[in-house]
Amino acid sequence: MLSDDLIVIGRITSTHGVKGWVSMESYSSNLEDIFKYKLYINTNNTFEIINVSDYKMMPKKLIAKIEGIDSIEQAEIFLDCKIYTKNDQLSKLDKDEYYWNDLIGCSVYSNEQNLLGKVSSIIRNFSSDILVVRHHKNKDEILIPFIKDFLLEVNIKEETIRVDWKNDY
Repeated sequence: MLSDDLIVIGRITSTHGVKGWVSMESYSSNLEDIFKYKLYINTNNTFEIINVSDYKMMPKKLIAKIEGIDSIEQAEIFLDCKIYTKNDQLSKLDKDEYYWNDLIGCSVYSNEQNLLGKVSSIIRNFSSDILVVRHHKNKDEILIPFIKDFLLEVNIKEETIRVDWKNDY
């Protein structure tokens, strides 16, 4: 179970090498900022603190060495695990800024008030983040750039996002 004061800020995507290093996906706007926080991982329905003793920015990924994990077999236990931090460690946001975990699960409506689906994930792109919206009927994915050109309204309290989007895009 997810503790109310913990939020997802990353994910372990794969092992890296044979000495216990892992590849990580960081949801921080600056990828390395993930290491500024106290990190937790959920194993066996228990949240445990993980300490990163070293990390490196590779050309296409971020790799980290977790203390106490010294083999590929130990690292494999963490594959596809989400990485958490406490809400109170995050900085306050300016108006019109949102944390990814607040957007995931929001219902997305077109400018014609048609329900397009729910945000299932977000893709980091060089020019902008992209909402991955799982269509509410056929489960297809709709990719919508998270930029002002397409955003009409984001209402975190009601978990809704209105976009200027046609179903035929």
